[in-house]
Amino acid sequence: MVARRRPLVILSCGALALLGPQAADRSAAQVVPAESAKPPLSAAQWREDLDFLTRKIEQIHPNPFYRRSRQGFLADAEKLRKSIPELPPDRIIIEMMRLVASLRDGHTSLSPDGAHGFGSCFAVRFYQFTDGLFITAIDRRHAELAGAEVRKIGKLDAARALELASSARSSDNDVGRTGEVFLLSSPPAMVALGIIESPDALPLNVRLPDGQERSINLYRTDAPGDSDWETRGEMFGPASETIDYVTAFGGRSPHDYDDGDSRHPLHLRCRKAYWFEYLTESKTLYMQFNSVLQRRDERFEAFNDRLWKFVDDNDVQRFILDVRYNSGGNGKMLLPFVHGFIRHDSINQQGRLFTLVGRKTFSAAVILLHHMAQHTNTLFVGEPAGAPYNFSADSTGVTLPHSGLRAYISTLFWQFGRSDDLRQIVPVDIPAQFRSSDYFSGRDPAVEAACADPPWVSITEALGTNGGDQAGQLYSARQARFGHLDWWVPFEEGEMNEVGYSLLAQHRVADAIAAFELNTQEYAESWNTWDSLGEAYLRAQRLRNARDAYTRALQLDPDNRNNQNQIRILSRLNRVGNR
Repeated sequence: MVARRRPLVILSCGALALLGPQAADRSAAQVVPAESAKPPLSAAQWREDLDFLTRKIEQIHPNPFYRRSRQGFLADAEKLRKSIPELPPDRIIIEMMRLVASLRDGHTSLSPDGAHGFGSCFAVRFYQFTDGLFITAIDRRHAELAGAEVRKIGKLDAARALELASSARSSDNDVGRTGEVFLLSSPPAMVALGIIESPDALPLNVRLPDGQERSINLYRTDAPGDSDWETRGEMFGPASETIDYVTAFGGRSPHDYDDGDSRHPLHLRCRKAYWFEYLTESKTLYMQFNSVLQRRDERFEAFNDRLWKFVDDNDVQRFILDVRYNSGGNGKMLLPFVHGFIRHDSINQQGRLFTLVGRKTFSAAVILLHHMAQHTNTLFVGEPAGAPYNFSADSTGVTLPHSGLRAYISTLFWQFGRSDDLRQIVPVDIPAQFRSSDYFSGRDPAVEAACADPPWVSITEALGTNGGDQAGQLYSARQARFGHLDWWVPFEEGEMNEVGYSLLAQHRVADAIAAFELNTQEYAESWNTWDSLGEAYLRAQRLRNARDAYTRALQLDPDNRNNQNQIRILSRLNRVGNR
């Protein structure tokens, strides 16, 4: 029941080049010897490892081909098998990682760690913002590069380099994949991916915060190149006694989860599993929930009691729950926490309770999102989580016999959404993503959105409170603002349908028609939205409109479950004629 993401997190989500004259000097402190020679494996041994890996995936994984076909997966495996004699070892590892990543299961992965894996690293951290790839933490010797936009890496533009690097990292969806920048700091991986020529240097072309363009080499360091530090966040560097990292916002890069630096923005202050702070001016309680695991200094049960006692004893007008960096843990810990929101009506109200979500929200943290969506009136703010409600998890580790590489394979499939819900995201109510300028200036768009005045009102709530005209205006405004985001959902089809029928029951026919019309705009290919709209038109005696709506429902799905009723109504309407 304890969750692990890749080699760092065993998840049991459980039960319940440009090189120019300004290139940096290659100092002795920066340079490390070439990677120690490894006893080479034969092509036959690599093939046996590949066969072992694919066989174990089929044996262990409960549903490995949920997001891609078995035929396609095995065809790719066979293609790799045939090419192994022509590939260098690091390239074989990368291609095996890509093969596993193609399953689109963030809990099923091949780790590049180990004796035949990738060692060492470049002392730099990257992050993909809405406006590009940027350096967020770096060795203090290159502190002037902190906050710089990366234009090119080696031979490629930054976007293409990131695309290649993320393709070898397992993720459940495209949003989660944007956070998979780890391999950009791995020398052997970058060579194997064809991004750079030598593992000794990382050529970067960057634009500094003051607008200057610069080309530089970053050299390989003696810091461990394993992935244990990858999930900590974009401000952390690999543990090393010889490298002092600095962040792009001026503070020293934390070396421990429990470090708390008030110079850092609130959301980056520390990575304790759970902590909270009361923002006096706005009477907001901000809680960051970074891991669903027990802290050594305070068990979660005691923390939970202390949290809700604080709410009871203080004037808390707004609660912000931040799970943007939570990659999972023990799902059994969650229900008592969620019960606290259910018991506090003063907090459990739309516009007063917000859950901040992001690309690193994963596994047991997604279970938390499900509980919050089902049992509270929270609004989700940020960007979609790194996994949807239906996902595989509870990874078990297997060791490849010759290379010693470690694979992690899901053992259970968890369904927290409908069985027919094949979406790869958890919908977000209020989109709020980081631009680089926000991040580096210490602004937090998600917190600002949660604290906005007047508070956010959902389109469905606006329908019930203010009527169809205002809801329609709100829908149009938000479409203009967020419609370019392919993951933004202004409302759920079923939720809007329920609102429409509730309005019909209240004899608010015009508002009900507005609700159903909005549903047909957003879900134009759903026969059910047109069927419901036809019913509302009938109630309003708009017979021509009703006939068009029912006709559209039958066109979309002639065999839909209400087709006989639609046919009878259309027959009657055709006899009556147009009105």
